[in-house]
Amino acid sequence: MGQQTTEQIGAALPRAPITLPPHLDPRQSDRAFEERMLPKMNQECQSDNILDRQRALHSLTDIVHAPEKIAETIQVGLYDTIGGLLKSDDDMCRTLSSEIFAVMCTHNIGRRASIHFIPNLASLFNDENVQTRINVHKTLYCLADLHSGVVAIVNNKLVPVLINLIKTEDALVKIWIIQTLCKTLRIASEEALDSNGLDVLAMLLEEDQNSSITEHALRALAEITYPKRCKDYANNHATLAARLVNIVTTSTIDELRAAAACTIAAMAITTQGKTKFFELGALDACCDLLTDSLSESRLNGITAISIIGEVPKGRAYIKANKLADIKKLLDDPSDLVRSAARECCDVIEWKP
Repeated sequence: MGQQTTEQIGAALPRAPITLPPHLDPRQSDRAFEERMLPKMNQECQSDNILDRQRALHSLTDIVHAPEKIAETIQVGLYDTIGGLLKSDDDMCRTLSSEIFAVMCTHNIGRRASIHFIPNLASLFNDENVQTRINVHKTLYCLADLHSGVVAIVNNKLVPVLINLIKTEDALVKIWIIQTLCKTLRIASEEALDSNGLDVLAMLLEEDQNSSITEHALRALAEITYPKRCKDYANNHATLAARLVNIVTTSTIDELRAAAACTIAAMAITTQGKTKFFELGALDACCDLLTDSLSESRLNGITAISIIGEVPKGRAYIKANKLADIKKLLDDPSDLVRSAARECCDVIEWKP
């Protein structure tokens, strides 16, 4: 066997792990930094130096995008500090703090931790910076995903405030407000009605709004008309019912037609509503949705037809003109549409 070199001998021997002192081990220093990072930022956010607070908040807007950092941010008390900075005199601190809330509230643990900061968030409704207001309303929208968040919004008397903001806010902010209301109106319908909420939402349908605002206004109207008193008020509104039928008939946007049909179904549950929508030609309008490519349109259309068809004139009209179209949906790809079509056929073909 040939003579081995020193390098070959060294390669053949098992290598012992190299252990460095903690102060020289980069992994240990990284871990130490990670462990101290958020507590250090908490100190900086409480600093008397405004630049320290701004730098820390700016860094946090990136850090909290990592879901694993959200729980740690809450545990070290940093989130409480950020919540206090929502009331800062500095515009940048308020904007960055509200952005952190908007990001953290996309996760459930952040939503739960944010509920008791609702009064602080509400104090920014009239902030001069539109981005701050957008962040605040994004946060409230996320909080309304939780039942406890909806209850907190209602208990803090924000529903009337949000309705009034719709009248004056910029379009970008208005969309978030209406979406938040969509989630809260089921349990605060009458409070919203007493605050002219239905009139404000109906007004949005008459204005030249972008389609997103109109769509969410329609969905909010379906929610606010949940109680009977609100249905009666809606059916007595001068223009709302006719406007809904017009949207279903003339709109070229599937989502608007679907949302309008949903509101028609909500309002038509009362006898007054059934009669009014029949006289306005809602049956023909909703039957046009039965061949729509959007399954929500077909579902909401068939639901509205079932409800309006409960009046004798409506049932007779559908049996004579539209029953064959409805039966085609018994083979629809959507389970919900097939089920609704079966119920509709049962309603129309029912005999005493």
